[in-house]
Formats: sequence, C-alpha cells, structure tokens
Amino acid sequence: MTERKWYGVNKNDHITIKVVSQMEVLDYEGVRQKKQASVSKLNMLLGIQNPQKQTEDTKVKTSVSYELYSAELSVSKEQSTAEVPSKAVRLCTEATLGKFATLGDKASSMRKRFFEKVEEGKASLLAKYGEHKAVPKEEVASLAKEVRPYGCTIWKHQIVATRTQANPFEGARLTKDGRYTSTVKSKTIYTMAPLSDSQLEELKKILTGELESSSTDVIARRYTENGYVALWKNPATGKIVMTEDTSQFS
Repeated sequence: MTERKWYGVNKNDHITIKVVSQMEVLDYEGVRQKKQASVSKLNMLLGIQNPQKQTEDTKVKTSVSYELYSAELSVSKEQSTAEVPSKAVRLCTEATLGKFATLGDKASSMRKRFFEKVEEGKASLLAKYGEHKAVPKEEVASLAKEVRPYGCTIWKHQIVATRTQANPFEGARLTKDGRYTSTVKSKTIYTMAPLSDSQLEELKKILTGELESSSTDVIARRYTENGYVALWKNPATGKIVMTEDTSQFS
C-alpha cells in the first residue's frame, strides 16, 4: 500500500462535536398580544433602545454548548482534499449516544403532559364554539389558568456534530461564504436542570475512549411493548430481519 503523505492542516477545515442545550419555558398564555404602536413610539421619543433588556450581570443563559471533541482536517498531497483524521474515526460514538440517552429525566413526560393539556383545552373550545367563530377572551384566559399548573421550565439537549471544509463532500451543503458543511444531530433529551459538569465530562471521556460506558448496550436494548413489528427475509443474505417500520407491509 502506498504511504500517503500529508502536508499539514487547514484550520478552516474542521469537525466539532458538541452538546447543545437550550432552556424551554412551558407557559401557555393564550393568544399573543401585539405590542401597541404607541409603546414603540414613546420608547423612540425617550431614547429607550430596549427597556426590557437585562444587564449582562443579571441575564439568564438560555442556550449553552459544551465541546466534546474537535479536530482540524488534514490534507494529503495526492488528493488535496480534507480528510477526517484517523483519531476521529476511533471515537466511541455509539457508547456516547447510549449514555446520553440515559441522562433524560421526567422533564420529557412533563413536557408531553403540558402540550396534551393545551391541546385538550383548545379542543374543548373548538367543540363549544365551532370553527371560525368568535371565542370570548375570558374563555382563553380561563384555559390559560387551567393549564398554568402544568407549565414548567425544562432543558432540551442534543449532541451536534458538524464538519466544515473548503471542498465538497458527500451530504454537504454549500454555505453563503463558499464553504461546505454538514451537521448531524442526535435525538433530543429533556431534563429539569442543565446537565452538570460531571455529566458532560463523562460524555467527553466516553467519546474519546478514556472511560468505558456502563450504558454501551442501551441502543441495542430496545423492546417493543406495544404496536407491531414485521419480519422479512433479506433475499441477498437470507437473514431474517425484524423491523418496527410496518408501513411497507400489509
């Protein structure tokens, strides 16, 4: 095999893997009210840029990210194209995603219950007044009051991997600045509080292989308790395959 020669890295060609977290406030207030035009005019007259803007000291962070891994892409003389370093290929992505999935807590069920209650309330108003009918605002205010106990503040998290480089690659899209990028996101998990430093550090160590995950087989241990599955034989290999996607079978 011919030895491939490398002549350095391009700092603009890189891959990153991050945990991106965002606060989600579940609070139903009914129909959004438009700001009165007089408020904007009064603020302009008084020179108030943004009266509700908080100072940096009191501002609450609603979106944060934590870098699990980053690497600059190497370029070979033969191909003159960016390639993922071999170290990145050895990352323990399955174990990391498996552990990440276990970090979710009751926030997911609380979020689901909140939206179910909102939809139930709107459905009751629709049944009472019908479509395209005027509904008294006090009815909407009453609905908001009924839903309020189910409101809460939670956090949603995803592992986001992004590859960006000067040359095109499979699955990439062209950006406005003439570069190519592609992003893959994990399933979203929800928690009642931000992920702790120790949880994020553990994910980082699992990804790089420094720590063995106790949840490596989480992805494989998926049991279907309700619904249907379908069996079919792969004509090429003769193996029996089980799938939860039954849309192709009658």
